[in-house]
Amino acid sequence: MNVRYFEPMKHWEDGDIFMPKQLPWYPYAFQTPMSRATLRSRPLLKSFHNFLITEAELGNISRQEAVSMIPPLLLDIKPHHKVLDVCAAPGSKTMQIIEMMHCDEKIPEGLILANDIDNSRCYLLVRQALKRMPTSNCIVINEDAAFLPSLSIDKDTSEPLLFDRVLCDVICSGDGTFRKSPDMWQSWNPVKGLGLHKLQVNIAQRAAQLLAVNGEFFSISFIIFKFMI
Repeated sequence: MNVRYFEPMKHWEDGDIFMPKQLPWYPYAFQTPMSRATLRSRPLLKSFHNFLITEAELGNISRQEAVSMIPPLLLDIKPHHKVLDVCAAPGSKTMQIIEMMHCDEKIPEGLILANDIDNSRCYLLVRQALKRMPTSNCIVINEDAAFLPSLSIDKDTSEPLLFDRVLCDVICSGDGTFRKSPDMWQSWNPVKGLGLHKLQVNIAQRAAQLLAVNGEFFSISFIIFKFMI
């Protein structure tokens, strides 16, 4: 990949084309500030663009922002962990979790429960994650995250299933993404974020109730107001 696609870009850099560079903190991850429009429109990048599309469909690569890759990394997920992805769609972080759980050649003992309240987004989650990275260790459910039901995996006991790792990427106003979407300022007002506060707290509280003793909980929200969660 480096020789065939990245190295030639050194000679094409012109303010729109930038050679991808490896992230120092995430293995096998590369980053480029090139826009999607540049990837699609520049003839020099046609072969690279087709490569990205093909390999993404096959599940060999995944395209996402570097910042969204941080939460699963910090959770330090192991093959034996039971992991709850509370608001999982469209599935990029779920794919990371699957990859981490299958970090060796053995069939992992752990479990990934990926949930989303939106039925259509659950279909997207299945397509994005499970069709590209098939695994028998991931279950997709369609529930309201604020009222996630208690589950049991042992028919001989009624003890609820608790999770070693919980990823809580709650619904938010998205105003913390002004860096990449400055046009959002035109329609921004504090009511959008404040209006979601109660729902965010309810989701976080229910997710925390499903966390096992000594487990790790990570909540994400792209907001300006730090007191949202």
